[in-house]
Amino acid sequence: MAGNNILKILFCIILMTMLATGCGSDDSVTTPTPDPIDTVPPAVPTSFNAEFNADKGQVVLGWAANTTDVDYAGVRLTRTVGDQTIELLSSPRQIRNYQDTNPFRGLNVYSLIAVDETGNESAVATVSITLQSHRRTHQLNED
Repeated sequence: MAGNNILKILFCIILMTMLATGCGSDDSVTTPTPDPIDTVPPAVPTSFNAEFNADKGQVVLGWAANTTDVDYAGVRLTRTVGDQTIELLSSPRQIRNYQDTNPFRGLNVYSLIAVDETGNESAVATVSITLQSHRRTHQLNED
């Protein structure tokens, strides 16, 4: 009988230990790691240039492709004349050139901003062109 009591006591100890610590390994239970928040802006657009097409009366803008950022969403583009800024591309677009079909006489300043999928924006690349009587008078590339 004493042997049965010892077995019962050992069984109770083992059962209490299993209840207190669990039966299996906790290796299968993992806490999900949140994705890091992207705060890195895309690269600044390069080789930003402007040419005036006198035959069509438009400014043709061009820039190099973004080959650096895997999450590149596109570019936004504005034109400033005097104190008036107009958004030519208000939503990011994955293009490498743009034709401004309605440039103004005088100094036209174009600003190009790269945007990634998170909404981070690059620093601004600018190019200026001065127009008089539908002909280009000078060009200033990338400030």
